[in-house]
Amino acid sequence: MKIHIGKILFFAVVSVASGCKGKKKEKEAAVAAIDPIEAAVKAQCNTWNSANSIKDATLLGTIYADTLVNFYGEAKKTRDFCVNDQHNWFDKHPDASQSIAGDSIRIEKLTNDTLKAYFTKELTLEGKVRELPSYLKFLKIGSAYLIVAESEVGMEPVAKPKAAAKPVAKPAAKPVVKAPAKPVKK
Repeated sequence: MKIHIGKILFFAVVSVASGCKGKKKEKEAAVAAIDPIEAAVKAQCNTWNSANSIKDATLLGTIYADTLVNFYGEAKKTRDFCVNDQHNWFDKHPDASQSIAGDSIRIEKLTNDTLKAYFTKELTLEGKVRELPSYLKFLKIGSAYLIVAESEVGMEPVAKPKAAAKPVAKPAAKPVVKAPAKPVKK
């Protein structure tokens, strides 16, 4: 009986060890399979997150494109506008902090050169933590992926409605007034 228990323990240890090696190989294969473009965009997301965490608007400026098509609901803002706006926000909210929640970054490829990174932003403001579904949109410019949109989901700029053409007023129809009928002579 002792021999059988020993054999069982031996096979159990070997099986566990083999399973660990198999998991290690699976993990290595998964890491090797990461798309280098997605890895570059995630790295930019982490740079953005770090810059916000340490309140460094100048660092943000290094990963913004010249023009952002959406900056928290405002369309077509320059890099300088966005950097200045972030700097003012940091000054106004010195106790605020933010981070990307866990490993929540999900990349969506829109075109060959455009990707959108979705994530949950944890914003701590005035002692309250809010989880905000957010995104950064990246465009490949030269050899780098730069931010062309930064916002929370649902804050996309709304196109301003074109002014409706004023209806052309028709002149009021004049009432037709019939002259009184002339009496017929008999």
